[in-house]
Amino acid sequence: MDTFIQVVLTGFTIGSFYALVALGYTMVYGIVRLINFAHGDLVMVGAFFGWALLQLDWIEGMPMLPRLIVAGAGAVVGTSLLALVLLRTLYTRLIGRSTLGFMLVTLSVAFALEEIVKLIFGAQQKYYPPNDLSSETIDIGGVAVNGMDLVVIGLAGTLMVGMIWFAHRTITGTAMRALAVDHDAARLMGINVSFLIAAAFVIGASLAAITGILSGTYYGRVSFDMGFALGLKAFTAAVIGGIGNIGGAVLGGLTIGLLEAFVQGYLAGAWSDAVIFGALILVLYIRPSGILGERVAERA
Repeated sequence: MDTFIQVVLTGFTIGSFYALVALGYTMVYGIVRLINFAHGDLVMVGAFFGWALLQLDWIEGMPMLPRLIVAGAGAVVGTSLLALVLLRTLYTRLIGRSTLGFMLVTLSVAFALEEIVKLIFGAQQKYYPPNDLSSETIDIGGVAVNGMDLVVIGLAGTLMVGMIWFAHRTITGTAMRALAVDHDAARLMGINVSFLIAAAFVIGASLAAITGILSGTYYGRVSFDMGFALGLKAFTAAVIGGIGNIGGAVLGGLTIGLLEAFVQGYLAGAWSDAVIFGALILVLYIRPSGILGERVAERA
């Protein structure tokens, strides 16, 4: 029983990472109906922004929590600015004109970001400073729970709920959902389409940066190629849940995380990717639009 609970907890932790990244894919797709294949590498960029900031002398002397908050804020700002630069210089002219062109450009950007980070920081892994929660366990019902698991699940859960609230309870979120339904009608209603597209990219980049910081803190290390596998599985999660649907991104992320944890816990880690992508094929065969895909047109 203890093993089962540990596996479930691990699944929710891993799934939280996937869900946060899947939310980024969903935000952009919900607005422009295009897949940003560079999104996974924004997680990597955010992680390296955070690592670089943590090396600064004036930050290094702070207690660990303030250090992470400052580094996280800096990573969010830096990654969001990068996303805006990419949007303005490369993506805008392709949105609504060339789906294939957009896909190829974002793939090229993904590879370019990896190579640039490798040139600047080197190919070796970079290590985040240790924190007390990583080595501290909390007893919950007789099960020893790592403190960082609770931090990741708690923070990710807060962000997920916040995104759902934002989409349905704010003027900007409502405008985004209207834009997702019909661009032309949204323009006629006076909605600033360019602003909302930029907002979607910034929100996605911010979530990516936070995920990068969380990943570096949780695993203790980051690498220039970390974004590819994470981004691919998060994209799979978004598709399984119903890409363009915020609830679907959360559901898909947690589903993929639990699948991976159970396969690694009870079968063998080598089978996890096969099971995950097998699940993708099965879901798309049964429901081509994803589990919650029928609501894609209504929910950005």
